[in-house]
Amino acid sequence: MNDKTITKSNFINYFIYNNFKKFLDFVDYPITKLILSIFFKIVEIIFKIFIGILASAITAMYVVPAARVERGYDAIGGEYTLIIATGILTVYLSGFVLEKLK
Repeated sequence: MNDKTITKSNFINYFIYNNFKKFLDFVDYPITKLILSIFFKIVEIIFKIFIGILASAITAMYVVPAARVERGYDAIGGEYTLIIATGILTVYLSGFVLEKLK
């Protein structure tokens, strides 16, 4: 096999290299950097909110039934304050974790 023979892996490597090079040239424009930074900020915010909702849901799975057993009837009480506080605190603290990962 000589060097001019095109194999599947050579073609794929060539294709990936050239398109990645074009992508890097595209990212070099200031407007593209702005758009990408906005996009990643939105993704970060969505991730933080998702983690907060997940933490609130896990807290609610344990706190609401425990409050129902303690009272003996269904009612809305202080356990919902704990659920909301858990969500807000998780969103706030996930910002610090994401900053450390950057």
